[in-house]
Amino acid sequence: MLTEKTRNKALEAFVKGRKVIVMTVFEDGSIAAEKLEDILMTEDVHYLVDVPAVENPEFKQVVADMIQSDHKQEESSEEKSSTPPLSRAGGE
Repeated sequence: MLTEKTRNKALEAFVKGRKVIVMTVFEDGSIAAEKLEDILMTEDVHYLVDVPAVENPEFKQVVADMIQSDHKQEESSEEKSSTPPLSRAGGE
């Protein structure tokens, strides 16, 4: 007997070896039913999972050095391109 379950419950059942059918109802009213196994187990499917990043202190330091170097270059180019202050009339 088949009964409707949430996606998570269906995936849990699939992992436990149960037969799971995925039913899709389209806008035109047509219905498609496929075995979850056929959807998930095809060889040309690739699964990408979002995982927490592992901090790399060396990479972090290199990026910080690059940013600091870039700021120093901006400051030195601003100093070179800035015009000297205008002197007041009368030599002040």
